[in-house]
Amino acid sequence: MHRSRLVLTLAISGPTLALGLMGLALILGATSHTTAAADEIRTIDLSPQGWHDLAWSGADATDPGSVLTCISGKYSIAYAWEGPTTGFKRYVEGCAIPGICNMSAVNQYDTLLVLITEAGATCQMPVAPSSAPRTIDLSPQGWHDLAWSGENGTDPATALDCLSGKYSIAYAWEGPMAGFKRYIEGCAVPGICNMAALNEYDPLFVAITAASAICEMPVGPSPTATPAGTATPTTTPPTATPTATPTATHTATPTATAVATPSPTPPSLVGACGSCALTDCNCSDFTTQAQAQTCLNADPSDPFGLDGDSDGVPCESLP
Repeated sequence: MHRSRLVLTLAISGPTLALGLMGLALILGATSHTTAAADEIRTIDLSPQGWHDLAWSGADATDPGSVLTCISGKYSIAYAWEGPTTGFKRYVEGCAIPGICNMSAVNQYDTLLVLITEAGATCQMPVAPSSAPRTIDLSPQGWHDLAWSGENGTDPATALDCLSGKYSIAYAWEGPMAGFKRYIEGCAVPGICNMAALNEYDPLFVAITAASAICEMPVGPSPTATPAGTATPTTTPPTATPTATPTATHTATPTATAVATPSPTPPSLVGACGSCALTDCNCSDFTTQAQAQTCLNADPSDPFGLDGDSDGVPCESLP
């Protein structure tokens, strides 16, 4: 059974769920078969720069460094959402600091939110054999990140049928340009439900409303996977048609903290640093040095320049 994960910043009337970045653990179920030989690979286009949500297609229990070796030097940080109880876990290339790089081993179909820093980045990712059915535990209530494992071109209603009546809304992050697309069960209103058809390994963020939700998801063939050493087609996100922001509201719609195009700010910084993390934090944004220290600890790369002398202690003039 695969872990349920997530990566981006959503807020649903209540505590803010950092969903600044987005992908879901996956739904399973169908006849048993193998989707790809162990020596197959797929090519993922991670253009342009910015946040990308992707699912791992290799073997279970792979360490994050090995998962992301295909984009070595081309990303700054990666997040995995491990469910409402655990929250975000992160990985920075080459980092081995407990508490900072705390992402656990990655299983097939686990999703990652990755901040790409280089234009034209692509990833050659292995495709491990998979068999159906796969069972996903999406408990407890709250946001879960999972990836579709069935056939390419599957409509969202079919992909989420295993959760019928147990979720309020689902989002797909279709890259820095297209942003979020959404689906609500039974909805066919253009502009409200605008999620495109799903391909295998497409991630989803789903708001589970039932206390206990189990999804049986099929494992379908992966047409984009080809034997290693051969030319591989580029896997691109589903085509998204931009639509005007609807004026209609509903209870499942995220509050104002969920935007069509999320800030490239890592989700953990919003919680650690406060709202200034959405723009730029300065020492004047904090009341005490301890608050500034918490912000720096959330991202030791010091993206806001709080630690001018690089001694690990930011905003030393604060009390």
